[in-house]
Amino acid sequence: MKIPHHRVPASSNGDPPTTKDIGDAAEDFVARRLIAKGYEIVDRNVNEKVAEIDIVARKRNTLCFIEVRSRQDTRLGHPLETIDARKQRQIRKAAEIYLSRNWPRYQKAEIRFDVAALVWSTQEFTYLPDAF
Repeated sequence: MKIPHHRVPASSNGDPPTTKDIGDAAEDFVARRLIAKGYEIVDRNVNEKVAEIDIVARKRNTLCFIEVRSRQDTRLGHPLETIDARKQRQIRKAAEIYLSRNWPRYQKAEIRFDVAALVWSTQEFTYLPDAF
């Protein structure tokens, strides 16, 4: 899917965008897409000791922990290639901690781990529900 009319913003000081600028823009884009698809954004940038959860979203009885990956281009590989088994374990552990802090609010929710990937140079957007 193409990213409609969305570009990585320049840094506030006019320099080329930093990795953080690119990541923030990707997370903003994904959050807007999720809202448009009927999801409620429950939390963003949740820092647990083991990992950061980029987006926590809910749709009906499903709570989604969403990892957002982006790259300016694919010269060093596609952003989806950066989510290895170690990263998946870290995200799962962070989700366990998040759920333990928010119990019983989500005790009956179905849990899902999704991945969103953006390649800015080609305007490519990929969303993988239940990715791992």
